[in-house]
Amino acid sequence: MKIMSKGFKWYICCCMLLVLMLPAAGRSHADTMEDMQGTTLPGGTVYTASGFSGPTFEPENIGDGDWYSLWRLNARYAWLEAKFPEAVQMKAVQLSTGSIGKRYETYTVEGLQNGQWSRLGKKTYKLDPEGNVALAPIPVPEGWYDGIRVKIQSTRDWLLVTELQYISDLDSPSELKTTYGDQQLGLTWKPVSGASGYRIRYGPESGGYTQTLDVSADTYSGLTIPNLNNGQVYYLTVAALTGNSRSNYSNEILNVPVTGFDLPKAMTGGSNGEWYRNPATNTRDHNMSTTWRYNGSDPQGELYYEFFYPLYISELQLTVSAAEDSDLTYTVYKGRGSSEQVLAQRQVHLNGSRNPVVLDPFPVTPGWYKDINVRIQSSTAPILVNEVRYNTDHTPVQNVKVTSGNAQLTLTWDPIVEADQYRIKYGMDYGNNANTQTLTVDKDAYTGYKLTGLVNNGSPYYIEVQAIVNGEAYGYSEIASGTPRSYSTGDFLPLGTMVTASGSFNDNYPSHAADRDFSSSWVPETGQSRSGTINFAFARPIDIHAIQPVMTMYPPGAQHYVIYGLKGREWILLYDGQVQVPYNASGGVLEPIPVTPGKYEGLMLTIDASPNWLVLQELLVFYNQPVGTVSSDTYGQQLPTVSDDTYQ
Repeated sequence: MKIMSKGFKWYICCCMLLVLMLPAAGRSHADTMEDMQGTTLPGGTVYTASGFSGPTFEPENIGDGDWYSLWRLNARYAWLEAKFPEAVQMKAVQLSTGSIGKRYETYTVEGLQNGQWSRLGKKTYKLDPEGNVALAPIPVPEGWYDGIRVKIQSTRDWLLVTELQYISDLDSPSELKTTYGDQQLGLTWKPVSGASGYRIRYGPESGGYTQTLDVSADTYSGLTIPNLNNGQVYYLTVAALTGNSRSNYSNEILNVPVTGFDLPKAMTGGSNGEWYRNPATNTRDHNMSTTWRYNGSDPQGELYYEFFYPLYISELQLTVSAAEDSDLTYTVYKGRGSSEQVLAQRQVHLNGSRNPVVLDPFPVTPGWYKDINVRIQSSTAPILVNEVRYNTDHTPVQNVKVTSGNAQLTLTWDPIVEADQYRIKYGMDYGNNANTQTLTVDKDAYTGYKLTGLVNNGSPYYIEVQAIVNGEAYGYSEIASGTPRSYSTGDFLPLGTMVTASGSFNDNYPSHAADRDFSSSWVPETGQSRSGTINFAFARPIDIHAIQPVMTMYPPGAQHYVIYGLKGREWILLYDGQVQVPYNASGGVLEPIPVTPGKYEGLMLTIDASPNWLVLQELLVFYNQPVGTVSSDTYGQQLPTVSDDTYQ
């Protein structure tokens, strides 16, 4: 039996929670494709080349958004061609290459319009890079193109391209994200200023869109596409509409409608081997496009899951992929070593495809499980798993929301129709059911139940809710958290606020500090990600008297803030001092920082979190006029917002 001390378990829990908001360990800054200025080519683009040096170096690699994958050919002359599923507006193209020694290379760009190829631009480079490098963009006549072709001439025998992008002045939707549900998919994206609406295209193949949906301009914050087929892969993209014109399409994403439930966040897991870019955590990240990839030499991979609190499971649901035709055996079991007990086993043949496949559920003996594991044997490598989920007839409570108050927390959740009562467990020890207080409340309590007599010390409480049906406990909710506090909380920044910063680490963009979502954050790339400067520019001046960062730090401590406000062309010092930052994994709403009251066109914050990571989840403000206030600690939910007419 594995023994873990309470202190060590608490340390692991804290580290796990904080890492949810930090960049993935082991990834270098180069993952962001440094100095690349353009946009990855559209999903569904068809790539061809005059040749390539084996299956690892196919031309498709130049459009996958990853400059560690590449096209390569042993030649001094070659061409690469990309034909788009939809016309793309551009004014330049940009390529990146790698280290293959000193050489001169000439790149000639051709464009496809109305079925005809024509020469667009040409540039020669003197190269001797030590690693991957972005080349200076090659200007082309601004216009709409159905494809591009690049001819390459080199003074060395080897040719290598890691990425090809286009550059456009059109403002297009970005950061397209999707969620899955029963016969439906949800979409959100970063809006385009001035757009009159948006066009969503989706279909069963990358670039093969069979459905078009035009929606209003305010739909970007949450669109549900209903009446979809469970288990069917859908590829989706979105463009902005302005009058009779459209922008370029956004990044393409894929997702799969499914029934059932995600594994809880309050758990640990692992595998017997994984690629660092394809870890086992990808099987429980609620993202069907990411995978765990087994990296062992033998054809048998294993996934392990251990839950902080029991799950009532009747079926296990696997979504998997196969790079080539494979015969696989999946074994579901609980326990490890001598205590292993097989729950289900099945042999499956998978055809090689880029699309994930939702397997038929694996029935297990219905009951409460503290752990569950999967063993996979394959006739070919690699072994890939996209997502592991479960089905149950003991429905867990969904969407627990926590609103903070003075020495109290107010809870709401979605009701379970059959429930006679609910059981609430709460405490300050994350993931430790043994160290909690328990209340049994009436079946109507879901509309708003107050936990009172709590401590205002900046530390969060962790809450779980269960339905009681005919005297039997149903599944636990996800752990929700909230922090009692005696001070007020501010409002979100106005819609349309532009955010820039002194760089960002990986995909922790500056815009996340004003996206009305506590689950995303800005992390700077400067100061070893421990200090940085972030700027907020408002469409019109706003009248404020305090600001309120939402951030966390482990261990808790002080950070140094310097805050300026913009009036006209002058930056005015508003605050210079220390700010205490508690540890709160779900979003620490700090005490308000008073600033000189006035109308400001922008704010600039320089923050030093040394020696810890700087993680700014959101910036709230206090306005000098009556507006609705935010008073919630919820993780990633849409909180009450200020309206567009907040400007004075």
